[in-house]
Parts: sequence; structure tokens; C-alpha cells
Amino acid sequence: MADRTCVLVGTIKDEGPYLLEWLAYHKVIGFSQAFVFHNDCTDYSDQMLRLLHRFTPFVRQFDNSKQKDGLRTDPQRRAYQRAMLTKDVTQADYAMVIDADEFLQVKCGAGRLDDLFYALGDFDVCSMTWRLFGNSGIQDIEDELVIEQFQKARADETPTRVRMWGAKSLFRLRDVVKLGVHRPYHTKEIRKGSGTVKWVNGSGKDVFDRFRDGNWRVHPKSHGAKFAEINHYAVRSADAFLVKQHRGSANAGTRERLDLDYFQMFNCNDVFEDRITRHVPAVLAQIQDWKNTVPGLAQAHAKALAAHRAVAADKRAQMQAADPDALAQFDLAAT
Repeated sequence: MADRTCVLVGTIKDEGPYLLEWLAYHKVIGFSQAFVFHNDCTDYSDQMLRLLHRFTPFVRQFDNSKQKDGLRTDPQRRAYQRAMLTKDVTQADYAMVIDADEFLQVKCGAGRLDDLFYALGDFDVCSMTWRLFGNSGIQDIEDELVIEQFQKARADETPTRVRMWGAKSLFRLRDVVKLGVHRPYHTKEIRKGSGTVKWVNGSGKDVFDRFRDGNWRVHPKSHGAKFAEINHYAVRSADAFLVKQHRGSANAGTRERLDLDYFQMFNCNDVFEDRITRHVPAVLAQIQDWKNTVPGLAQAHAKALAAHRAVAADKRAQMQAADPDALAQFDLAAT
């Protein structure tokens, strides 16, 4: 990776117990730096990011809580605008916009970015399909790796609902004018067909026509996951989902969409899938190195974990008092 820089761009709010794993994993597989925009955190996530920013070269953090003149009011898309104004992002060779519950899984070679670039050859954009992972019947918020706890996923077949068929993209910054949640947006000439880029899926198949002028998801004809896909841990444990519901959706600005129907749709436990766990030793070693060398980081992580457990307990108590039947239905769905 010495001759190629790949940066991660992410937005987070209250992801404290999972933050170190997410960052360590993407460092292990070959990303050069992570540019993380955080907003309105109440669980020590912002403190953890500031510590990592101060003591490590890998993490660059930005407080994205306040509206800035000329930028979007939505924190997520405001962060993407700010990223495109950040020199170290725009001068990188490749970038990937990805959330804290998403992990790029390279399935070829040793599972690192170099292996993916070798398999795909030269490309401008690679849009990879979500692989939804369920809660594996786990209720509690444990201080263990997400990629090790949750090893049951959606079968590699056409999902029943289009919302499950999302893509995330690794892309060259050339000719990109805007970052999106799922894909980059290129110049008007390229979007209108007078220019072209090499746009492939996770199997290296050309999907330029599918994504050229829009679209955030694949379909059966454009899906491909031979070389890479996105492990999407949308629910994690049952209690972690309650915390997510309390926090609200990142891009919808509402808690209402994170209901029982959402949980049942994204809680996919159809098949066993553990290929990503080959990176567990390296991820654990990186996390421990950061805890050993970044003053206060281990303590902030512990506080974040306690904060999430407290929110989950409070959420359960509220549901039990207000609608015990709803809580019972949720717990039944989570088993």
C-alpha cells in the first residue's frame, strides 16, 4: 500500500463500545487514515476520537455537531461536504464512505485492500453489496468484538426487500464532486453519459450503467460478491438495537423507523458466515496497542460501554412500563 493511499470517511453518533474495533479493523486491512465526523455524542465517543486524533496518526476527528454556513443541516451529509473540503481526503488515491456498523470484507487473498486491488485490477469505483448480519440470539451488550460475536448472516441470495440490497463504494477521487452515503457522485459529463469511469461490483463485473446517474443499491443482475462485500451489523445484540433506537436513525432523523419491523427485517441469521474472523487477532492487537499507548482511552471505552448498558436497561424499563406486550414481542423476535 506504500504507493496507494486509501482513506475511510465516516460519521458517528454514540458508537463508543464499537468504535475501537471498527477503526482497528479498517487499519488492519490497509486503510491509510480514518476521517471521522462526530455529532452530539453522549457516550464518550467524541472523547475517544479526540484522544486517538491527538496520539495516533491514523485517526482524524472533526466535531460536526453545529451547523456551518453554506453546509447541509443534516449532520451526515454535512460531514460529507466537509470531507470534500479536507485536503488530506481529496488528495488520497481512494476513499470509502462507511458507517460504524459496516465492515469491508475482502474475501480474496489475505483479506486486505492490496488483495482486492490485485483481484479487480484498475478501477474507479467498486460498489459492494451489504451482507446483513443478525444478532445470533444475543441479548446483552458484551465487551467483545462485533465480528466475532455475530457470525450469522443473510444467505447470499436476492433479499425480499429492496432496503436490504444497499451498496457501499470504494472509489478513486478523480472526477468526484460529491460524496454520498452509498456511492460517489461524479461530474455532470460523466453522469449524463459523455464521460465514463470504470465502475465494478464486488465480483469485478461492470455496473457503470446501474450507478452512473444515481442509485444506492444493487439488484440481482448487478450484485456480485466474489471478491468483496460489506458486512453490515445493523442490529448487533438485542440491547444494542434498543440503544440504536434511543439514539435515532442517522439519515432519517427519527426513531420511529427503528421499530420491530426494522429489527425483524435486518436481523438476518440464515447462514453461518465467519470469514472475517481471520482478522480477529490483528484487530485485538491493534486495540490493545492503542489502549496501552493512548492515555485515557481504555477508561473512555469502559465508560462508553457502561453508558450503553445503562441506556439499554432504562429503555427496557420504559417499555415494560408503557407497553409490556411490545417488549415481549421484541424479545421473542430477538431469540
